Amino acid sequence: MHVRRITHVIELHSLGPAWNRLAGGIPFRLCEWNSTWWRHYGQQGQLYVLAVVDADGELMGVAPWYIENARARGRVLRFLGSGEVCSDYHTILSRPGLEETVAKAVADYLCNGVSNDDDQVGGPRDWDLLQMNGVLADDRTLRTLITELSGRGAAVHEEPTLNCWRLNFPNSWEEYEALLSKNHRKQIRRLQRTFFDSGRAVLHTVSRREELPTGWEILVHLHQRRWITQGELGVFHSPRFTAFHRDIAEQFLNKDRLRLHWLEVDGK
Repeated sequence: MHVRRITHVIELHSLGPAWNRLAGGIPFRLCEWNSTWWRHYGQQGQLYVLAVVDADGELMGVAPWYIENARARGRVLRFLGSGEVCSDYHTILSRPGLEETVAKAVADYLCNGVSNDDDQVGGPRDWDLLQMNGVLADDRTLRTLITELSGRGAAVHEEPTLNCWRLNFPNSWEEYEALLSKNHRKQIRRLQRTFFDSGRAVLHTVSRREELPTGWEILVHLHQRRWITQGELGVFHSPRFTAFHRDIAEQFLNKDRLRLHWLEVDGK
């Protein structure tokens, strides 16, 4: 395995298809999500994406990081997509079955550097702290990386942080109803008749580009209105947060990855 450090966003785009094959369909891990985040948020940092390739140049893994210079902590390696965007499921991407091999190659690079054309690059002189938030506690690749770094003398500190919540739904509406109490089922069916069967309630789904501005405006308006009434600013108060999500929403729509819905009741 050979590790190549990527420092320019144009190189990220060239890796796009191979990168996305390693992402397992998780939006936060896609090249588009990370490169778009870098375009909106990377002004104060330095790109530090490690591409792990085999002898034939095939991409085997990606460590999607950047360096942030912090006065108190030095040069901090963090995942792309960090900060106010709050991406989840961060990891080092790898080919299935090669998680440990990729993690060890990354650990070697971080601790020892690699030699390219007799110029030593990488290694501990490039970074002071590796901070990993928004990761799964049992992530096999990151577990191996932590073990390898610890074995090479790095100090490791772990603590639980906010959970990434996910709901598993039944395959059909009928199966969902079967899980409800008799009283709850009765309420649901009454609402169905009163609002949906009567036509008073209409569910809209963005499927075409010209529908996106309407759905987007409703999303931002309702979100901000809700939080402002609670005395909070709301996430869309941040121009960069808003610009990033509007940008990625359009990209995901073009790739049939966007799911944006809004519900109208009596025309509102």
